[in-house]
Amino acid sequence: MRRSVGVKPAYLDKVIGLSIAIEADPAFVRQASALAKTYADLRREADDLAAKLADAKLRLAAVTMLMVDQFEVEGEKAVTLTNGDNIRWQPEPSLVVTDKEAFRQWCLKQQLDRDMVLPWSKANKLVKEMLVAGDEEPPGTECFVRTKVVFSKGR
Repeated sequence: MRRSVGVKPAYLDKVIGLSIAIEADPAFVRQASALAKTYADLRREADDLAAKLADAKLRLAAVTMLMVDQFEVEGEKAVTLTNGDNIRWQPEPSLVVTDKEAFRQWCLKQQLDRDMVLPWSKANKLVKEMLVAGDEEPPGTECFVRTKVVFSKGR
């Protein structure tokens, strides 16, 4: 099987371009331990940023809830700030499937059977089990070996 880094082609082009630039740096050391150290440093940086982003999203969700409630109290649909930013809200329907079989039957009656696919995680699990058992992948699929790097924080 071909190896894949698990990214879209346009992003892969950026990854390859950056790796070429990193290799061209005179300070670059092509040594597993040096690259692993850089990887660990970057993972910590990414984890720190992810934690900050998660906190910002949590605060944003809390303020959104308060703001929408207050917009309703005041009968507002939109507010324009002094800097020109415009914030508006609108109710939008959102689906939650509560009975999968009933919904599946409805989809079939609507002739949506060609649009119905397994969730990727389930399809991937099934095919992985097939390949481990020595079976071929199903028709219409192509499998890759994805490299998984496991990072465990030390001190």
